[in-house]
Amino acid sequence: MKLNLEFIDDEYKDNISINDSKIIEKYFSENEVIYSDDDLELYLLFSKNRNNIIKWYEFEQPSQILDLNPGFGELDKYLSNLSTQLDIISESRKKADAISKQCLDCDNVELYVGNINKIQLNKKYDYIIIIGDIDKDALKEKLKYAKSHLNKSGKILLSFDNKIGIKYWTGVRGEFQNQYYSIAGNTRGVGLHDAQKYINRYNLKYKLYFPMPDYKITNVIFS
Repeated sequence: MKLNLEFIDDEYKDNISINDSKIIEKYFSENEVIYSDDDLELYLLFSKNRNNIIKWYEFEQPSQILDLNPGFGELDKYLSNLSTQLDIISESRKKADAISKQCLDCDNVELYVGNINKIQLNKKYDYIIIIGDIDKDALKEKLKYAKSHLNKSGKILLSFDNKIGIKYWTGVRGEFQNQYYSIAGNTRGVGLHDAQKYINRYNLKYKLYFPMPDYKITNVIFS
């Protein structure tokens, strides 16, 4: 795996959240991960079941893949096995270290770090991945970037937590809420209507699929 830091300049700031910093310190600071059957957070980081959100999809070969929303690299090891070349953009230098550990033995992976608007890749991709926690502003930004780097017959695979999903009606805290607000209080999260609006803005055609119970631990997908 190649780590590319050429797009980090003097203006760069790693705006990683306090919670994500704690995750890195807890699970990625040591060379070896200590597994625990009752640690849900650990399960969501390293379980192979995370791959179910893309495992069903038939990727044409050979393919060039770009991951625009890698998180901690939960899907990238699997994506590297599907592609001749996997490029990853992480806007967090600290998260990049976690992704590097996930893809340590992957020879076909290049990880770029920096502000996405400053990372100029003169390439087109067959598949672009935007899966994981994301707010409205980031979704708009990454869809715009994806469209400009997509082959004519390329595909974008997008999956996120629907802010008005069933689990949030039961009182589960949203990804971008520090307290247990009502659904109406989640102004940063993305709903299906928001995603459709941004997709239409960039004249992208789309099909809807519904992973259950969610994209993190998908057991079944409805179309």
